[in-house]
Amino acid sequence: MSTNINKLSQIPQNWDFFMCRIDEKPSSIRVNLALYDIAPIENYTKRIQLVVKMQNPTPEGLSSNEEFNTLNEIEDFLYDKLILLGVITAGVVKTNGSLEIHMYTQNIEGVEETCKEVLQNNFPTYEWKIWIDEDANWDIYFNFLYPDIFSYQAMQNRKVLQKLEEDNDNLKNNRKIDHWLYFINEESVNEFVNKVKKIGYTILSSEKIDNGKYPYQVNIAREDAPININNITWELVDLANQLKGYYDGWGCVLAKD
Repeated sequence: MSTNINKLSQIPQNWDFFMCRIDEKPSSIRVNLALYDIAPIENYTKRIQLVVKMQNPTPEGLSSNEEFNTLNEIEDFLYDKLILLGVITAGVVKTNGSLEIHMYTQNIEGVEETCKEVLQNNFPTYEWKIWIDEDANWDIYFNFLYPDIFSYQAMQNRKVLQKLEEDNDNLKNNRKIDHWLYFINEESVNEFVNKVKKIGYTILSSEKIDNGKYPYQVNIAREDAPININNITWELVDLANQLKGYYDGWGCVLAKD
């Protein structure tokens, strides 16, 4: 038992969440991003999907303020017990009035029994179901739980916006916003530069640096308001992706009232 805990304690943790739509319903996915670099984990081929029906969801099917703490307690109780069985939690989904916990394990022995014990003893009024499937390649993690390039960028944007708000920035104020992007070759850079100039960007720099597969760096800027940063960055993410490059973030000065 202690061997399982010691092994799982070494699993890197980097949890974040993003909003999306699942079957046309608003949804929240919280995921351990750090698993991306180590998954699939050898022998962890069994995926567990535990679905707990919410009792007081919002009209949109998400967790309400009244039920939020209870749902967190359900997660915590399950985590404390399942980690003893060598279970890795990969992500948590809230959608359509349900809490879904997605986990991976080597051995399913005792998993369903433990979930039943935790839920019946501590949360007896909650309805729940469990599915255990083979997922050796961690397809659910990579293709469902892990954010696409646009959701991932929105997560990064949120962190910068929160920092600006902490510094009393007025996010509606226009100011120069810098963006950095990287490309595999000069042809891609030239095509990108031509496209962004047409939508109002100034090219601050374009140079070849030592950056592995993507040695060409481009720094551009335009007058914009951070409040609109998702749409702004998504356009650049899309352009860079089309040209086999990638978007690497933005920055700006504070603009208070």
